Amino acid sequence: MAAGLVSNLSTNSFHIMNLLIAYQGQEAEDHPGKFAGFEHAVQQGTLQRHSSMFWKRNRTANEWARFWDELIERVGAERIDWVLLHHFHDCKIMLGDALVRLRKIHPQVRIATSLGDPFCRFVHRVPHSFVQAACMSDIVFLTGFGYLADQLTRAGVRNMLLMPLGYCDVRFGKTRPMQLTAQREGIVFVGNRRLGRNPTHELFWNGLKRIRLVELLDRRYGKHFHLYGDGWGKLPSARGALPFEQQGEIYAGAEVVFGGFPGVTYEYYTSNRHFIAMSEGAVMVDFRVNGVERLLQPDAHWRLFRTEKDLMGQIDTILDGGAAEAGEMALRGQQRVRQHFSKKVLAETMIQIWRDFDFDRASNGIAGIPQLPFVLPEFSGAQHAHRFVRNWLG
Repeated sequence: MAAGLVSNLSTNSFHIMNLLIAYQGQEAEDHPGKFAGFEHAVQQGTLQRHSSMFWKRNRTANEWARFWDELIERVGAERIDWVLLHHFHDCKIMLGDALVRLRKIHPQVRIATSLGDPFCRFVHRVPHSFVQAACMSDIVFLTGFGYLADQLTRAGVRNMLLMPLGYCDVRFGKTRPMQLTAQREGIVFVGNRRLGRNPTHELFWNGLKRIRLVELLDRRYGKHFHLYGDGWGKLPSARGALPFEQQGEIYAGAEVVFGGFPGVTYEYYTSNRHFIAMSEGAVMVDFRVNGVERLLQPDAHWRLFRTEKDLMGQIDTILDGGAAEAGEMALRGQQRVRQHFSKKVLAETMIQIWRDFDFDRASNGIAGIPQLPFVLPEFSGAQHAHRFVRNWLG
């Protein structure tokens, strides 16, 4: 690790001119916040070009072959500087020698790959196609580290960098701050009842923990608990499935939002649930995964729990403490999440990371460790930068 060399994301002037993103999805509407974020960068002049392809359309070997041929051709025709393989973690991806050919035909292009879903330690591990792509990449964006980053390091992946999922600001984050003083009602959880069939991996046992916590809240708070999602029909508090775009309104009107239990608990990993809820001004109570306290401050922005007793205590403290104190915390959390974790802001962060990477490589032959703008001030600066990367070789 190049621990002595740290890149400052606010000073370098080296520009990315052209970006090509191979999006997870079949069209731009599948990831409207991220797509709009990079389009905004073009409008602001940060990018000259934001080209897009959509790899979820591919099903057969012939479709994948045509996809890679088109990508390689467009890199040359559009003078692409960076290619991002977005959430490139589907086990059905057919990579073959595509990135080897890309490197051979266009040796100047830089490649980034991102991972979005949680994966397990022994089974349901990161797909081999993702590991292949990550090994060929200049930067790899992860939503968490722990054993996942250890596995990737052993496979030869370098330059892994934390990049939270954030929230889609096209669909969420619309509640005005002055509405936060309105009457709130209910303890809310939005999530489906899912329990895998394989008891040998983390997703099964963590799913079981989520079910037990939901059942506990149902027994303790009764009709005051508002439960949304598929599979909960036997519980008195169940209110059925909720369309994804309607979650924001429900979160904004809740006394407390329960974040559930994450699919995995390796360092930093979170879903987008708490970012969505907090962008709407939710009073958030979520499970304490190691590292998240470096992104959002416990008690100042949200409440965290470890045990069932701790969860009940956190919720009761909020309910007993009055709406004003909880609303003030929610407002602080909303401001921080909107400032640092919207898809538009995270797109700007990624662009700056790529730009500084190029500047450092051109100037020093090696890229310094990025200082990430979304970490809390007490964890910013060169002395803490190593906390948010793994196997950084520059």
